[in-house]
Amino acid sequence: MKTIEKLNHLRDLMKKNRIDAYIIPSSDPHISEYLPDYWKSRSWISGFTGSAGTVVVTQKKAALWADSRYFLQAEKELAGSGIDLCKMGLPETPSMEAWLISQLKNGDVVGFDGNVFQTTSAKSLMETLQKSKIKSNPNLNLISPIWDKRPKPPKGKAFIQELKYTGKSVSEKLTEVRKVMQQKGATAYIICALDEVCWLFNIRGNDIDFNPVVLSYGYIDNEKAILFIDTEKIDEHIANELIEQGVSLKKYCKVEKQLRKLGKHDSIFVDPSKINYFLYSAIPCKVKKIEGIGIVTELKAQKNSIELESIRNAMIEDGIAMVEFLSWFGSNIGK
Repeated sequence: MKTIEKLNHLRDLMKKNRIDAYIIPSSDPHISEYLPDYWKSRSWISGFTGSAGTVVVTQKKAALWADSRYFLQAEKELAGSGIDLCKMGLPETPSMEAWLISQLKNGDVVGFDGNVFQTTSAKSLMETLQKSKIKSNPNLNLISPIWDKRPKPPKGKAFIQELKYTGKSVSEKLTEVRKVMQQKGATAYIICALDEVCWLFNIRGNDIDFNPVVLSYGYIDNEKAILFIDTEKIDEHIANELIEQGVSLKKYCKVEKQLRKLGKHDSIFVDPSKINYFLYSAIPCKVKKIEGIGIVTELKAQKNSIELESIRNAMIEDGIAMVEFLSWFGSNIGK
């Protein structure tokens, strides 16, 4: 299906849902930059294959915002697509919000899928549009109904990252996290970024090319720690090891239900830059939200002696590989 045909199908759905503009970011439910094929919606609808960019579609126009890394690539891949390139960072390029406001009128509605939209960006976008009397609908997935032969979600197996590489057990890390939670006044904490979930639970995976992660969420409160992950990705050995470390396992899709169970006496710590807007909105209004840089983000940045030694070893191996390449290159460049 050509890009113009895809845009026409999307516009038909927009009409049925009374949406005047629709935003398609480069993201997944974990706000990742590098994505499994299943979530490459922006790439699918536009034909632009760069790792970053956002498409906005109205009934009459469509535009893609890309940064300077991709100006040449985007111009080539968007040719004849009906999508204009907006070169981010140039003085003559309007922001996505300014462009939307210029294309829409009072009472129009902008739609997007909150499941793949960063909370910080979603809140800022909706506030800006509201000032111009433009409404927002963050609960619309208009891509799945029109994406024929969409790739399946990844099913890569998880594996344990051994203690000789991590330097700390899962139970030790959970103790550290709970200590910080107590300091911040939080009774619960949700972890969404894939690298942070994998670090906390000492697991790795192969769900994204060149990124050793597995699709999963983490949840911690004062009594339990839960890893939300597709059960077919975890074998019995890994499951038993995690259970021994104080971790229970639940299906990947059950994370929303866990958040909705929080009560008025709970307070949850969230990093709004690393949680999608759908999950953020699933937290009941009566629950106090404590927002800030992720607890795991800061703990993961403080390397222990084992991690530091591994970094040094990796740098040595990388240096050897570079010297060997330069030697080969110097010997063969004239050939």
